[in-house]
Formats: sequence, structure tokens, C-alpha cells
Amino acid sequence: MKSTHKPTKLFWVITILALFWNIFGLFQFFVEMTLTEEMLAQYPQDIQNFMHHAPTWFICAFGIAVFAGALGSLALVLRRKLSQYLLLLSCLAVVAMTYYDFMVQKDVVMNLEFGTMPVIVFVIAVLLLLFSRNANSKQYLR
Repeated sequence: MKSTHKPTKLFWVITILALFWNIFGLFQFFVEMTLTEEMLAQYPQDIQNFMHHAPTWFICAFGIAVFAGALGSLALVLRRKLSQYLLLLSCLAVVAMTYYDFMVQKDVVMNLEFGTMPVIVFVIAVLLLLFSRNANSKQYLR
């Protein structure tokens, strides 16, 4: 079934920015997964401890968040309803990561320096999920 409504220019701007944001997330994931001990030694000790102590479920949540986010953003660009489900999965993974960052881990103090990025990621994940649902309600997605 074809969509009967043409998306606005703002829709295209947001979807392209979302795709770039999530491609950056994929890049960040691959960088962190391929860090050698020599590379990790260049980081401050608290970050090294965080990386060494991160549980498997946190790393899996990170992977799910970035892959589902990138695929969900691509689905938005392609105007597919599947984007809602992929972005929901990404958002749930981000919630798990944010919980770990602020409630569980004790290696890094979540001050303005280290706590800002997890909050930004959380807010963007929620906004992208709401955006995809709104796009579907406006019948931009097929």
C-alpha cells in the first residue's frame, strides 16, 4: 500500500540527520570493540576500569542500540513502518545502557564531563522513536 501523504522537508532533514547520528554510533561501537590494550592505556584510569568491568549484557545492549538505531533510521529514510519497531528496540537498549551508566557502574563519576553523552543519547533515542510514530500517524510511512 502506498502512502497517500507526502513528507515535509523537515521530515527529510530529520531522517538524514538521524541516519548520520546512528552511523556515527556504529563507528563508535566498532572503535570500542576493536580497542587494543595499548590503545586503552591512553585513556584515563576510570575509563579503562569502566571498559574492563562492563558486563556482557551492557556491550550487547550497546550493539543492539546502534545497529537497531541505524537500521531504524535507514527505514525512516526509506519511509518504512518497520522503523518504529527498530527504533523502539534501539530505545529499549539505550534505556538499559543508561540504567547501567547511572545506577550500576561505579568506575566513572557521572558528572557533567562523563554524564552528558549518555543523556544526549537517551534523549535522541526517545525523540527518534516519537518521530517515527508521528511520521506513521501522518501516513508518511508505508
